[in-house]
Amino acid sequence: MNARPLRVMRTLWLGLMLLAGMPQPGAAADAVAPLPLVEFHLDGLAAAASMEFSGLAWWEDRLVMLPQYPARAGGLFFVKKDALVERLRDNPAAPIIPVRWEFSDGGLAKSIPGYEGYEAIAFDGDTVYACIEARQNKRMHGWLVKGRVDRARNRIVMDPASKVHLDPPAQLPNMAFEALLVHQGKVVVFFEANGRNVNPRTQVLVFSKDLVLQERLGFPALEYRLTDVTGADGSGAFYGLNFFWTGEAELLQPAAEGPGLKPNVSATVERLVPLHFSADGIEISGPLLPFAGGMLPSNWEGAAMLEAPAEAQGQVVDPQISQHGGGGPIRGVLVITDKYPATRLGFVALP
Repeated sequence: MNARPLRVMRTLWLGLMLLAGMPQPGAAADAVAPLPLVEFHLDGLAAAASMEFSGLAWWEDRLVMLPQYPARAGGLFFVKKDALVERLRDNPAAPIIPVRWEFSDGGLAKSIPGYEGYEAIAFDGDTVYACIEARQNKRMHGWLVKGRVDRARNRIVMDPASKVHLDPPAQLPNMAFEALLVHQGKVVVFFEANGRNVNPRTQVLVFSKDLVLQERLGFPALEYRLTDVTGADGSGAFYGLNFFWTGEAELLQPAAEGPGLKPNVSATVERLVPLHFSADGIEISGPLLPFAGGMLPSNWEGAAMLEAPAEAQGQVVDPQISQHGGGGPIRGVLVITDKYPATRLGFVALP
């Protein structure tokens, strides 16, 4: 085929993608300017798009990177916190090579009908919790499972006997339970689609550590997809990762996000949502925080907090990384994509 038509087609495609990511008048509810994203340079096996990462979580001082299909990826990966802080302090472009650990699911991938992979992970000491997505007879299903960290053999071992079925509050293709965290001795599970027009029951499920359902908490209507949450701090505050690709406008049917605003169906959304536990459930606790994900939409799937005190730092390359210039503390959210447009691990400093 002639090379010129290929170049023209590629230019047109890039132009359409850029237009899809441009804010449209009267469409967005975000009241602040996009926060900068600092991207790390991943190297080694974890850098391949085929890893298809779907979640982030901390286990001690290790950032755990969960592939959607751990068996296909040969396990899961982790990066030491010190390595991330060092890159932010000195040179974010310096390569990071995540370490791979074995992941044994005890046959869950084969025993769950319509298995479509792991979507979220969280730790409580050496106990690990995970959400699995499945599609059977054109219906979506979720599963919650637990396991343990096997320190002696550097691996994660899941317990198939622990699995609990999660019934989605709305049936949407490829949408199930996408996020979880452990807070005050409870395992809290979040559904992916919480928009006004697609989910009449915006709630989160609260389980005991033995995976017994204990209650349902109210959750605010939130347009687009909730793809992960960070861990909660001692006050119950945490962040949700909120993403919208315009190709899912018909599926998600976004509603207007405020008085005088139009439903957004034509602008990519990449943002963090401040949330906190309250007496009434879970509430949005501040302005929504868009971040500058790049020229092309990226499918952000994982989120985890990253904090480092001032005394642990030297000169930060970009003062926007830190709240108080080069000598201040690091405080922000790590985010990771699946395979679109590539594997990307970044850091968004919080205001």
